[in-house]
This record gives sequence, C-alpha cells and structure tokens, in this order.
Amino acid sequence: MQSEQDRPYKILIVDDGKDFREALSDFLTLFGYQVQEASDGRKALELLRKDRNVDLVLLDVHMPGLSGMEVLAKIKQTTPQLSVILLTGDSAQDIAASVPKGYTQDCIEKTMDPDKISRLIEKVLNKSEDALTAAINLN
Repeated sequence: MQSEQDRPYKILIVDDGKDFREALSDFLTLFGYQVQEASDGRKALELLRKDRNVDLVLLDVHMPGLSGMEVLAKIKQTTPQLSVILLTGDSAQDIAASVPKGYTQDCIEKTMDPDKISRLIEKVLNKSEDALTAAINLN
C-alpha cells in the first residue's frame, strides 16, 4: 500500500506484548506497509518526534509506564492530524466510550480477525489521504 507521496504507508505499532507486536508487524509487512515498533509509550513518542512520516499509530491501551490513553493525549497535542487506532484486550466498546471524540479513528480488540484489521487500516489510511487531498485543493 502506497501513500500519495509515492512511498509505502508507515505504521507504528505500540504494544508491550512482544509476540503480538511482532506478529502484527509481520502481517502488515506482507501487505506492503512499512512498520515500526515501540514496546512502550515513551519509545513511541520518541519515534514520532524523530519521524514525521508516520501515517498511522496502532496503540495498545494498557501498557506499563505511560498508558495508551496518556500517549494518545500527547500525540493529539503535538500531531493532531495523525491517525490512531487503539488496541485492547478488553471490550473495544468500553474503551471507545472513554476516548474524547475525534481522538481516534477506531478501537479494536486484539482478538479481531486479521483480515478485518487490514481492511480497517486500509479504510483509515484512505480517509487520511482523502482529507489531505481536500485540504490541498482548498488552498
């Protein structure tokens, strides 16, 4: 999958579960995405400060240190246009209800079917491209 800038979409996976993070990274790489990984919130924020070309963050809600919700708030302070999908081992509906409107594109359970995850990611990235194109065309 390529962005309008003619480069593969870049996705940052933030999850303290190494096995889950690596499996999701391997899966997304098969679809042509460029994937970065962070094992905690601090590392994720550091990566985002260094690399402004991240198109989407897949963010675990429950992590030691900075929680996913704390990381989400910091992301939205510095890069409000960055797309974020929350990952949870709990009920996605319960988590989604606690997130301020407009902060995330979705909240999904880690047990979700991989094909559904890939379709959701594609949908979110395509919406981001559409919004970017509309903003450029307004100028």
